[in-house]
Amino acid sequence: SSGINAELPLRPGVLTIKNMNEMRVGNYKCVVTKDDKVSEGVFEVLLPIVHEDLIEPVQETVQFIEGKDLVVEVKKLGGTITDLSWECNGVKMEQKIVNKKTGCKLVLKGATADMAGSCTCFVRGIGSQDSAEIKIEAQANEVTVTPLKKKISCTEGKKKCNPKCSVTMTAGSVAKKSVKVCKLEDNGKLSKCKAAKVRKGKYGKSLGKVTAASAGNYVCVHSDNGVDTISDPMAVVVKPAGKILI
Repeated sequence: SSGINAELPLRPGVLTIKNMNEMRVGNYKCVVTKDDKVSEGVFEVLLPIVHEDLIEPVQETVQFIEGKDLVVEVKKLGGTITDLSWECNGVKMEQKIVNKKTGCKLVLKGATADMAGSCTCFVRGIGSQDSAEIKIEAQANEVTVTPLKKKISCTEGKKKCNPKCSVTMTAGSVAKKSVKVCKLEDNGKLSKCKAAKVRKGKYGKSLGKVTAASAGNYVCVHSDNGVDTISDPMAVVVKPAGKILI
């Protein structure tokens, strides 16, 4: 099958392939004819398997945010790659994107915390093999809610009283309907919660017409998948109309 034909003496039958190289790897058939009878056998010729630097990690340690995509990648150093596979924590991965010219990238959608550990890329070439291990670390998608002001002075009878916060996440964007403004009661419970409006990246909610009852502590609350992140309190102080509060 490799395009080499040779007539061999019956005893012994030896085929010598000179200048053996990767182009001559393959299956060979030996055909013996005697007294109008034909017998044949097939044997495989391979190059010795040696370790060769075929790939290396783009990053030796990859950190990912829970719920986001996990992407690990190796780059090709040289040689011919005939087979490639990925394993993460001992489990073979089916999802992969292969770029034969530059290397291979494995993409796992919506990665979970249990994917932390390691991923290994295994490759085989013609007569060679290599592997590259990448350490995987999970990070929580941390949310930070910060008051713009911790003390807010509002005038009784006016409508300009708007506790505001900034909300940031380690990865991704903040959903518009995920933030609310609540009053923090003396017993630590939240009351009078209203959805915050976002403007120029800041989240806040007008308290409406200010009355003496408007005074107190308010907080911004970010909610995502049942997890609440609460800001430090913002103290609303109500001053009587026409008087200056010192």
